[in-house]
Parts: sequence; structure tokens; C-alpha cells
Amino acid sequence: MTALFTNAPAHETIGILAQKAFAENWFNNTYNLNLNKDQLMELLKLATTNRLFQLDGTLYEQVEGVAMGSPLGPLLPNTFKCSIEEKLEEKNELPSFYKRYVDDTFTIMPDLNEANDFLDKLNSCHENLNFTMEIAEQDTIPFVGMNITKCGNRLEASVHKKSTNTGLLLHYHSHVDKRYKGCLLSTMINHAYRLSSTPTPFLRNATSFELPF
Repeated sequence: MTALFTNAPAHETIGILAQKAFAENWFNNTYNLNLNKDQLMELLKLATTNRLFQLDGTLYEQVEGVAMGSPLGPLLPNTFKCSIEEKLEEKNELPSFYKRYVDDTFTIMPDLNEANDFLDKLNSCHENLNFTMEIAEQDTIPFVGMNITKCGNRLEASVHKKSTNTGLLLHYHSHVDKRYKGCLLSTMINHAYRLSSTPTPFLRNATSFELPF
């Protein structure tokens, strides 16, 4: 989805969130509070709406969406997107394989026509939604830092590298403490290990690291 954070309707989403929070008084029971729904909505509005930002020296007021740096930034857009998915699920209109991480969605469709139909359905759910679609090429598609590849009747995951990736994150001879250099290397290896579904893509990525010693 394009710009989920800045397009999520703040006031509408706050209403959805408050409705869910007070189902069977879950919010008060969980956090040992004594608020009503209107009070929670007012607190959420104070925390997320009427934010000011500066562009080219001019001060503007944010009227929709949620600021990317806000602590509640991930919560409201995800609540908004979940409400859309719940409506589609109630109508049995979600694909049999549908996975989402924030604003990135991975689905398996029978053919391109059904994929386009589902894209149109998503974009018709709300005026603020603007989904785009990327089709797998040679049975491979990038998704959240991974390459997902169809291998027969199974899927294989490996590390995705953007075409703009230079392979250099921190030069070994830079004036940085050795602890950070070692941590960076272990982080990259752990990253490749966790994103690889089998040892083969992990070893392929591990041996491709370029270390400037």
C-alpha cells in the first residue's frame, strides 16, 4: 500500500480502536483503569491529531494520517488496515493465502486476472486506500527484505538485496570502535540466517559478504 501512515484516517481509526478497546471493557480490565470510550478517544486525538510540521520553511497542520515518528504511529494505521481485512474476511473475499506486514501484503493468486480483481477490490474499500501490485518474475518476488522463490510446491526465502546496494556499511579502517565493527558483522550474518529458509541461500549470502580488510 502507498503511504499507509499518512493516509490512515485518524478520526475514523480512533473510533475503530476505541470500539475494540471497550469490547467487554477489555481496556479497563487489562490496565486497571476507569476510563470511558469518549475519554480514550479524546486522549488519542490529543496524541495523534493536529500535529504541526514544517515544509520549505512553512508551518502546516496535519489533518489526516499519523506522524511516522509518533509512538502511536504503527498502532493506528494497523488498526485501520485490520478493520478493512475483517470486512473482507466476513464477505469471504480474502485470498486463501494472504499475509501482511504493516503496509506490505503477500498473496498467492490463481492467475493475473484474479490478482487484478483483488487489487481493485482493495482500492475500493476506502477512499484513502491506494494499493499497487508487483508480480513475481521468474517465480521470485521481494517481500520485506526477503526474496520469496517458488520451488516446485514450496516457497524458499532468502535475503533480498536492492539494486542500489553497494555492500559497504562500515569501512573496517574507519575510526570506529572494534566492538561496533564486530557487532555489525554478527548482525548481518544473523540477518541472513534468520531470513533464509534453508542452509543453501544462507551460505550463498554469507559467502558473498565483502569485508574491506
